[in-house]
Amino acid sequence: MKRVEIRVRDESGEIISEQELEPEIGAGGFDEIERAVERVRGQGLKRMEADLLKQEQAQFVEALKKGGATT
Repeated sequence: MKRVEIRVRDESGEIISEQELEPEIGAGGFDEIERAVERVRGQGLKRMEADLLKQEQAQFVEALKKGGATT
């Protein structure tokens, strides 16, 4: 089975979000692979965006608790 891995790294190179997806790719040609990558991109990016928003929200709440800036 073919897998697609997507990693998001911060400024220092640390992985802050990671997704591994297994798109349905048969023995088809380039067009089939391209369609599968587009499906994976849609699925994976939605999940990663949600993860990143949760992380940012947690950091924001923690900063508020410590009396930090709200912007």
